[in-house]
Amino acid sequence: MSLAQITEQALALPTIQRRQLIAQLVAAGTEENQNLKNSLAAKIDDRREEDWVALEDLKKRFQES
Repeated sequence: MSLAQITEQALALPTIQRRQLIAQLVAAGTEENQNLKNSLAAKIDDRREEDWVALEDLKKRFQES
């Protein structure tokens, strides 16, 4: 199957299934990149409140962009 065929079929999926596919592909890419994997793990484990972002602030940022 060609990349074009895979893309066509992926775009035909319902939104929730497309999102699941994207998550799986990102996870697979993360597994292949040890630096990215370590960086994401460090961010997840970060307990310093000064590094946190409030959910409402994050929503505003995405609405503005």
